[in-house]
Amino acid sequence: MLCNSVRSVPRRSLPPELTDRLRAASALEGVADSHARRQWAIAATSRLLYAARQAGWRPTELADAIEANPWTIARRTRVAAAAGTATGLVVPRPATPAPPPRDVTPLAERDWLRSGEVCILLKVASSTLAQWRSEGLTPGAEFRNGYWWFPREDLQRLAQAPRRQGGVDRAAVRRRIKDGLP
Repeated sequence: MLCNSVRSVPRRSLPPELTDRLRAASALEGVADSHARRQWAIAATSRLLYAARQAGWRPTELADAIEANPWTIARRTRVAAAAGTATGLVVPRPATPAPPPRDVTPLAERDWLRSGEVCILLKVASSTLAQWRSEGLTPGAEFRNGYWWFPREDLQRLAQAPRRQGGVDRAAVRRRIKDGLP
């Protein structure tokens, strides 16, 4: 279930100078001749990883550069952050991808509308719309991509429904749904 909710994130490639710095710092860990020097080399690599994480690079992207486990990268950056070591290192930021194009189709021409748009069109509160949905007054409502989507025909039925002092005449709307009327 969890795997279905995780979205795929495209990998970004590290700049060559950052990759070279990370590999050089990681190589020092392997050639250290004493325990103290190895700890110093690990701390230096951790500070560089922390600076890269602050710049916006993901642990998986950094792990590829030094052939380490992403969880190790995340742990080392947490330790460096907890130590409060100011790195003073300048790490290039990753290129930010362009945002996906937004749907610019006018509301009047769309067949499906999100709940916020419906509230604006019908001039009702979001809690009112949620109550109508739970009472079955909008049978075509679907939950997709983190939003409630409503078909235009349900909205037309609600907009044309007779009004009472308490709002929409729910019985009249249910009769129209039962009879298959818009």
